[in-house]
Amino acid sequence: MKTIFPKIVQMNHDNKLETNIDKDMLQRHAVTVMEGLGAAVESLDDSRFLNSVLISIGQTHVQRQVKPHMVKKLWPSLNYGLQEVLEEYYTKSVEEAWKTVYDYICVYMKLGMENPDIDPDNTSEIGR
Repeated sequence: MKTIFPKIVQMNHDNKLETNIDKDMLQRHAVTVMEGLGAAVESLDDSRFLNSVLISIGQTHVQRQVKPHMVKKLWPSLNYGLQEVLEEYYTKSVEEAWKTVYDYICVYMKLGMENPDIDPDNTSEIGR
């Protein structure tokens, strides 16, 4: 996580997590991610809109030097957070549904990362 969030996760010389984590920045990013996940779930019936939003998010992440493999590595943390919050409601089928949504998000964010100059509303430009 320290390579993905160098401004938030600070490590000391012994490679141990520092206690002076920028908790405000971490919380803002966590809220943004959760709002994005919520919007993704709410937009599942409008895939064109959802895809364009996810491509755009991928494009903004390129500017922060984020690579697609870094986004995929966040699943275990998200999965853990969902388990903690949902407790007994986080069944195997709920986990699988969230994983499917997360994988979908990753696919379209990756498209945006790999195509930073395309118009997210016109994905027919991809591959040209």
